[in-house]
Amino acid sequence: MNLLEKYKKVRDILIERKIDVYGCDISSYAISEAKNKHRLKVCDIRDGLPYPNNFFDVVVSTSVFEHIEESFIPYLFCEINRISKLGLYLEVPIILGDVNSPWGDKSHVTYMPTSFWITQAYKNNLLIDIGRSRQIDNGRCHNVELYFYKVSSERI
Repeated sequence: MNLLEKYKKVRDILIERKIDVYGCDISSYAISEAKNKHRLKVCDIRDGLPYPNNFFDVVVSTSVFEHIEESFIPYLFCEINRISKLGLYLEVPIILGDVNSPWGDKSHVTYMPTSFWITQAYKNNLLIDIGRSRQIDNGRCHNVELYFYKVSSERI
């Protein structure tokens, strides 16, 4: 199953369970290909997330942050903190060892160790839930799933 199909299935499960699903993408093509477009927006997240304060219970970000320049990462964590009531689920590829190589994918511009992501979240009052976070090795790359909760909220 390719990555796009994986996320379509996750979205479909959430919709079946009557969980509100919203999304934004820089690609108008990606939005045009989606089945359920009424809650999708075309936007460049480096310009801010187009949602009001505390709009979402939890923000889910998979395979996004590694495509954003490192200089924008602190701002994105600030934005996620702004629009989320409880916290963040983040999936991102990570560096293992001293090699900073995004396995040939030139679109991966921010490829960092787990400690980088934890530090960025911490600077925005997001604490990691160590018990739920984990490293994933799918044979091609190493990803990490990180669960963060806002300092002022209950754990997600």
